[in-house]
Amino acid sequence: MTLDELVYNIQLAVNILVSLLKKNWQNIWALYTKSTMGKPQGLY
Repeated sequence: MTLDELVYNIQLAVNILVSLLKKNWQNIWALYTKSTMGKPQGLY
């Protein structure tokens, strides 16, 4: 998977999940992504 595909997939997943929340981004304090063997990386 290329970096562009990874970024696109993360953006799509976050936008869908945020749209399902009642207060949208007001309910989110932090976003992290983690690979199988890597350390968590903060996104927001």
